[in-house]
Amino acid sequence: MKRLLSALPAFPLVFLLFAPASVGPIGVKISDNAKYSDLKVICETYVPIFYYKLIQDDPETCVNGILNRGVSEYLDKHTRRLGPVDTTEEQDDVNDVGFGGIGVELTADKSGAIKVSGLVDGGTAESAGLRIDDLVVEVEKDGKFVPVDAKTNGNFKKAVNLIRGPVGDKVTIAITRNGARKELTVTRAKIVPKQVKYRPDLLPGKIGYVTINSFGSASVAKQTEAAIDAVLAKGARALILNVRNNPGGLLDEVEAIISLFEKDENAILVSIADYRKGAPTYKDHKVEHFGAKNYGKYAGIPVAVLINGNSASASEIFAAFLKYKGAVVVGTKTFCKGTVQTVFPLSSGGSIHLTTNEYFVGNPRIKVNDVCVTPDHEVKNAEDWNPRDEAGDLQLQKAVELLNKKP
Repeated sequence: MKRLLSALPAFPLVFLLFAPASVGPIGVKISDNAKYSDLKVICETYVPIFYYKLIQDDPETCVNGILNRGVSEYLDKHTRRLGPVDTTEEQDDVNDVGFGGIGVELTADKSGAIKVSGLVDGGTAESAGLRIDDLVVEVEKDGKFVPVDAKTNGNFKKAVNLIRGPVGDKVTIAITRNGARKELTVTRAKIVPKQVKYRPDLLPGKIGYVTINSFGSASVAKQTEAAIDAVLAKGARALILNVRNNPGGLLDEVEAIISLFEKDENAILVSIADYRKGAPTYKDHKVEHFGAKNYGKYAGIPVAVLINGNSASASEIFAAFLKYKGAVVVGTKTFCKGTVQTVFPLSSGGSIHLTTNEYFVGNPRIKVNDVCVTPDHEVKNAEDWNPRDEAGDLQLQKAVELLNKKP
């Protein structure tokens, strides 16, 4: 079972078919809106719920609560159930399997349109003529153009799925650029997203700049170490580590990264609280837990961390621990999610993400859940700020200013 720390959207468990009341295999009366074929999933969900004592309700109330309200509403907003396709995609992301795509980063603009926010250097989208700030309005499917938008998460995902497909196949996309419509045909290639990027040139004052987009890949720790090594090799004397808009990811990955900034092998990185016996018991994750020969590798280097309201969970561990170790934190208050989700496989091929624990950072234990990580220096960027505009990035500029005041 994997431990996840993320703020991905939660999807309720909804059943659209109905059947007469019946008695399920766990011996409780099931409400009238249950379908017997759903009960296997309910039972598979029920077992870990009661093992972790996530609720105090009796079994009948629990099962009917899941059926009638869905796991996210009945348990908590971070608990979610994924179908087989989404579960496979999630595992592929963790294992860096990659997918057939065109090498483009897409975001939603304020109007709900799909905007090109980034391009893979030398990728097929760039070669076909796609440009940053283009708006994707239609994608061809079976010879017909399908309108797309990002007004809802579902619409955005539908558009992404239309663009992705088998490697080597072509897809035609209709975009608007400066109000003019244009159609571009792009060949899909294998895309393995890079979760960590670094600025090729140092910022003023010999400052290296590294962005961690997600902790959701099992290679993020290695990617981060390689990126930091690269900027240090260029002569960096200080680091700016950017986890803005980072939704979180894998607990082991973020712990491996923060261990690089802690030279005491007995130091507590994260404590996992278990509430099954009422009063919490804690499992302390120490540096030695990783057996990492490189722990403390970056201890003593001046660090600034950039955060915002979309920095969640694993990102909050990252920011809170480095703040605890003396890093200066710049930006706005984080997402405030300090819980751990454990992934349980379902026989259908899907999975259930159950909130099983709360985490605390450092020693004494620093609470994050519902408390958030607050910056040492609150700085807000303009609402229409473009992430590629370093000159207009007030948070980044403040971090540079602060680090340049340090010897």
